[in-house]
Amino acid sequence: MTTTRRVVFTVLLLFLALLITAGLILIFVRPWAKKKTEAPVGIPVEEHPKFIQVFTLHGSETKTNDTSKYTVNKHTALSSVIYEYCLKDDAQCTQVNYEDAVFWKYSDNTSYGYPKRFSVNVSEKKGSVTFKDHYCFYCFEGSKWRLEFTARENCLIDLDIDKKEFSEKYFLKKDGQYTRYVPDFGYAFKSVKCRGELLWKTDDINTASPGVTLNELPDGDTTVTVRIVNGANHVFRVKAT
Repeated sequence: MTTTRRVVFTVLLLFLALLITAGLILIFVRPWAKKKTEAPVGIPVEEHPKFIQVFTLHGSETKTNDTSKYTVNKHTALSSVIYEYCLKDDAQCTQVNYEDAVFWKYSDNTSYGYPKRFSVNVSEKKGSVTFKDHYCFYCFEGSKWRLEFTARENCLIDLDIDKKEFSEKYFLKKDGQYTRYVPDFGYAFKSVKCRGELLWKTDDINTASPGVTLNELPDGDTTVTVRIVNGANHVFRVKAT
C-alpha cells in the first residue's frame, strides 16, 4: 500500500470513528433531552400542600385537587412561604379552600370570570387571586378569609408623603398624630417617598401596598408603616429635618 493510500485510509478510519462516536452521543443524549423537555413545571404533586383544596368544574361535575388542571410553585422569601397555583387555560376553578375555611369562591363575584392563578402566603395568612384584568387580595381574620381590596391592571401608583394632598387615585384620613393614605378602588401603592427619601418600592402587584400609615412622633421623627399585600409590613423611621 502506497503512502498516499495509507493517509487516505487513515483519514477515512478517523472520520468513521467520529461518526460512530457522534451517533453514540446522540443515542444517549436524545432520551435525556426529551425527558428534560417533558418534565412537569412546578413542584412534585406529592409536595403540594394538603391544607389547600382546589375545586374545578368538569362539565356538571366538580372535582377536587385535579392536578391536570394546574401546577404549583413554592416560593420562600425571608420568613414567608408562598404557594402559587397556576391554572391552565381550560381550568374552571370554582372554589379554593384553606384548611377548613373558604379562601375564594367563584359564586361570590362572577363578573371577573374564572381565575388564572392564585397564591397563598401561609406564613402571613394573606393571599391573592389573579383574573384576566383584575386582582383580588385577601387576609385571614378570626376564622375566615376577608377580601381586603381589589386592583386592576396598571393599577400601581407612587406616593409622595411630602405633598400632603388628595389625589384622584388615593385619599388621606387624619386621626390625631396618625395619617393614613388609602388608594382609591382598583389601585395600590408601588413606592413611598418621605422627606425626599425613597423608603420603599416594588414593581410586583403581589407585594404592593393597600395602605400607608404616618405616625408623627413627639421628638419630630416620623414612622411610616407600609402595609404589604402578600407579605410582612415594612416600618421606617424618618428623622426630623
